[in-house]
Amino acid sequence: MSVKTEKKVYNTYGECIFMSNGTLTVGATVEMGPRIIYLALDGKKNVLFEDNDRKYSEKAGDYGTWYNYGGHRLWCSPELVPETYSPDNSKVDYTIDGNKLTLTAPKTPFGKVFSVELELDETKPLVKLRHSVKNVSGKPAEYAAWAITGLTVGGVCMVPLSTAKTGFLPNRSLT
Repeated sequence: MSVKTEKKVYNTYGECIFMSNGTLTVGATVEMGPRIIYLALDGKKNVLFEDNDRKYSEKAGDYGTWYNYGGHRLWCSPELVPETYSPDNSKVDYTIDGNKLTLTAPKTPFGKVFSVELELDETKPLVKLRHSVKNVSGKPAEYAAWAITGLTVGGVCMVPLSTAKTGFLPNRSLT
């Protein structure tokens, strides 16, 4: 089965892009973000947290208010206020190329452009994400891309851990 793409209004997030391969559906915001706000096996509930009531927010000085929104978000480390909490409340540009959706936010006041690419497998319940943060400030900057995912209450996460025998050295870190 091929990937089907649909633009629709979802909950309190306005227009979103949904992609489905008949096994897995993923949805991303385009009126704010970029955020991945929906991820579910077909016939199952969304596993991502949604802050539909905007209960969780952070003031970002003169830049406005950052809202959690929920789901999956890309930001930068080190965590700096107000820069890390620069609101992502504006529409994002997006392109669809077959089973790939690329979302690009407008330039932040701090000279960064955030972009997330989703690639939904044609048949398997598998999504590949590629994150990028581009410095367009005209001056050097040191930072690391930092992606965070909020899951809904009551979910189960299975994470494969290393089974390599490393003696007393750590090989099973989970953060």
